[in-house]
Amino acid sequence: MIEEILSVAKALWGYRDLFDEARREKRDRIASYFEQISRCLAETSAMLKDNQYPHGACGEMLGYADMLPETVGGIIGKEKAQDLANQLRSMHELEVVFSTSRRA
Repeated sequence: MIEEILSVAKALWGYRDLFDEARREKRDRIASYFEQISRCLAETSAMLKDNQYPHGACGEMLGYADMLPETVGGIIGKEKAQDLANQLRSMHELEVVFSTSRRA
């Protein structure tokens, strides 16, 4: 039994580089995801400041909101991730309000 435990421990130790690489890849994916959100927020904000219709950027934000709990929920907690996702979803509502006010 002890030899089996040691065998598993040695095997896991041998995979440590793979685990480290997987963590780096996940970190890189999360960083890219946040960069995309940041870019979308900046573009939307600039358009709204110029009183321009955001042309689907808020819909893009809806997609990011849907991905947020799965992407970072394990890191920051599911509840906090859901709260942030709800804030991003409110951007979609902003687009609806903005497009309605332009028609009036």
